[in-house]
Amino acid sequence: MATPRAVNAVQIHHDVAARERGGAQQLQIDPETKKLVKRSDMTWHDHLIMLLNLGAAIEHALMVQYLYAAYSLGNTHVPEEFRPNVQQWQETILSVAREEMGHLLTVQNVLTLMGAGVNLNRQNFPWDIAYYPFPFTLEPLSLDSLARYVYAEMPLDELHSDNAVIVEIRRRATGGKSPDEIHSVGLIYSEIIELIGDEKRIQDSSFHENTYSHQASWDDWGRRYGPELRPLDAEGGLLEPTPGVIGGAAEAKTDPHSRAILLIEQVASRTEAIAALYAVSVQGEGPHGAGEGEMSHFQRFLHIYKDWKAIVKDDWLPTRNVVKNPTTLKLPGASAPEGYISWKYTQHWADLFNTRYRLLLNLISHTFREALATPAGQPSLRAVLMHRIFGEMYNLKAIAGILVQLPVKDLAGAEADRDTLYAGPPFEMPFSLTLPPDDADAFGMHLDVLGSSDKLCYEILYCRRSKEAPPFISERPEDEAYIRTLLDIDSQTRDSMRATIAGLKKGGR
Repeated sequence: MATPRAVNAVQIHHDVAARERGGAQQLQIDPETKKLVKRSDMTWHDHLIMLLNLGAAIEHALMVQYLYAAYSLGNTHVPEEFRPNVQQWQETILSVAREEMGHLLTVQNVLTLMGAGVNLNRQNFPWDIAYYPFPFTLEPLSLDSLARYVYAEMPLDELHSDNAVIVEIRRRATGGKSPDEIHSVGLIYSEIIELIGDEKRIQDSSFHENTYSHQASWDDWGRRYGPELRPLDAEGGLLEPTPGVIGGAAEAKTDPHSRAILLIEQVASRTEAIAALYAVSVQGEGPHGAGEGEMSHFQRFLHIYKDWKAIVKDDWLPTRNVVKNPTTLKLPGASAPEGYISWKYTQHWADLFNTRYRLLLNLISHTFREALATPAGQPSLRAVLMHRIFGEMYNLKAIAGILVQLPVKDLAGAEADRDTLYAGPPFEMPFSLTLPPDDADAFGMHLDVLGSSDKLCYEILYCRRSKEAPPFISERPEDEAYIRTLLDIDSQTRDSMRATIAGLKKGGR
């Protein structure tokens, strides 16, 4: 069974090889229209699917970057009078990230409507092609990263604005480049909407209305997505949260704009696909809000940017000293990357995060396939998978909350201070998100991932009991409480999945 670190090493080699083959040159932009040129070996339908896949990759990438920025916020050095501001920034960015999840699912629905497969990957395309607003970077929130987030969500008609704040943000985000060289997310949605609306290039036969019941729905995702993520047992029931971790206590919701409003649109026609993508675009970029008093992502990030400039001074920062681009990977013979997590204890937690991230993505992909296998309105395994998905969302949030409090390097008995560099959730992609063709084998794959998770949990417990364990570890008993709860829930989940596999094999699936 491949370990998460081996899996990610394969992905890194794949990405490097793709660049060496000149992958960026395969996608060309027309200098006049600023649109992606359709390759001669592709139909317009192919071109549309490629744009939708690119849009999905961008939504996924933005979501995890926003999550990392949100988790970086908050430390004991924030003046007490400004802690409510910082907490509100965190809640607002988390709400944007949740809404990006809705955007990602809506794009999957449009792909399904067009007869294509779902795409939950992030690394299908080189980062230096058009439409990507900035290179993928996991980093603590700063004025510079905020500027990039504002710019990424900026309405197209604001890109050349002479407003002083926008000019400053543009300078920070682009490094002085022309706005035409840096792209906002709206650019790709504008092109996709235009292409879908062109009946000559995209024929009516391209839309498969019978896929409507197979798509992600608000009933599945929106109703169960409350304002606070909570841990679930193997059957989907609520457990008491673990104190001391992000998501382990009730989170303040003092500002209605920090509440996530998920747009998960099912689509059955050309008109509905256009309306859904337009709604996604407006929620991200709307210069005057996203409707019903809701602020767009552009407005929310702009508000945080202005608030930061007004209250943050040189003697304090609202963020933890978390590492940029954390990774558990160090290839043989190569020097350690800048964000390399070298302390074994923290490394095990980071690998655990990657393992649960892989499980979450696999489960989401599995829900789309289960929807195809079961007629609408009938009980199915999809409901079981959905319960596990929400449990994994809590796990990722909880582990991320622990990682941002763990040093990147072994302190060797020394006390942490202001200069101590902390870890963060790596969000490293697995080598593949392809499910086995047989349903029983797909559940078997989930069991394998849970087995990797178990191994890492026991490694964490072993480190905690080691004679060389620094006092820092014993001062965090809540970490062990979380691991033991996770092991218990996973044991129940494995029993449930084994029973499911037995039932599938008996039923010929």
